[in-house]
Amino acid sequence: MNENIMICVYCKQDKKPSNEHVISKSVLQAVFGVKIRNISGSSLFSKQLLVDHEQTICDVCEKCNSLLTKYDESGALLVSEIDRYYDLTSKAISFNTLKLGWLLKTHLNFLRMIPRKDTHEFYEFESILLTQIKEYIPIDFTFFSLLLNGWKGKDYFWKEDDERKISYFSYKSIEFPNQRIVVSNLRIKALDTFIFFPSDCNYDSFKSRCSSTHEQMLFELEIFPEQIDVEQAILEGKINIASIIPFQ
Repeated sequence: MNENIMICVYCKQDKKPSNEHVISKSVLQAVFGVKIRNISGSSLFSKQLLVDHEQTICDVCEKCNSLLTKYDESGALLVSEIDRYYDLTSKAISFNTLKLGWLLKTHLNFLRMIPRKDTHEFYEFESILLTQIKEYIPIDFTFFSLLLNGWKGKDYFWKEDDERKISYFSYKSIEFPNQRIVVSNLRIKALDTFIFFPSDCNYDSFKSRCSSTHEQMLFELEIFPEQIDVEQAILEGKINIASIIPFQ
């Protein structure tokens, strides 16, 4: 097989790969400017922080990559809005289907980069969800669960010249074997976003498995992010950040 050909994750056709930015380049530029100055943290890097690193993934063809541009534009607007604050207490973030699509796309990008710790295989996802994202079809909210948690942070956390700064974007995932759930966690400045997916691509009792995972996060990790009614948030055009973790 030609090494320059792969099966595109969206259209499922043998195509030449393109470089899909895991975090959209337009989003990085909205925060850091054209000369991107990003400090990245991810479970993929262990405890290492990488400076000016733009992660890419090569399982999306050029055509499908170009079709996702509207999500990237909306992601830039979402992140620019989050960027206004280092303390999200009592703040509201505007929300719509395109911003949801960018969040889903970004979480799925990360999960396709990072294999399972036990088998070293990559997670599989409902192909219908990927089709809905690519074709801008109304997304079926039963395919995932979205949770958010704000930080009561400090302004110096994200100042480039402060030695106490932390990474602006940070990613990790954790699997809950008993519930057969993988929790994908992307932090954007002072906002933690969590998306629950079935780790085995099986949606039997998915809602109750998500609830059990949510409770286990409180018991084991001492965090209890707010579960978002995505349909209601889109109707209202905003999400009120009610769950806040104070900085100790």
